[in-house]
Amino acid sequence: MLFLNYNQIEIVPNIIGNLLKLKILDLSYNQIKIVPNTIGYLSNLEMLILNHNQIEIVPNIIGNLSNLEKINIIGNKINGIPNILYILRRNRNRSILVDGVYLDLDIVGA
Repeated sequence: MLFLNYNQIEIVPNIIGNLLKLKILDLSYNQIKIVPNTIGYLSNLEMLILNHNQIEIVPNIIGNLSNLEKINIIGNKINGIPNILYILRRNRNRSILVDGVYLDLDIVGA
């Protein structure tokens, strides 16, 4: 587990991708604008919390996180829900929370 919330972090270093045994990553309540593609290397990650940052785009590389069960991205600057989140939800029946609403594929028809 790595909890880096409330630290005014602006940039997540690419070296984060080296933490291969990491299961929970909480980067909430920072100033992060870009989620690095190296997040996609965290093959054991089960929970990714990115709430209340400045994120505009969720990278597709998150789709590589085969063990990801929960991703929270509430309170960011994301315009629309990235397709990769629907794919994660559909393929793995995972819990995906976007701006306080769980993705419900029955509603969106994906």
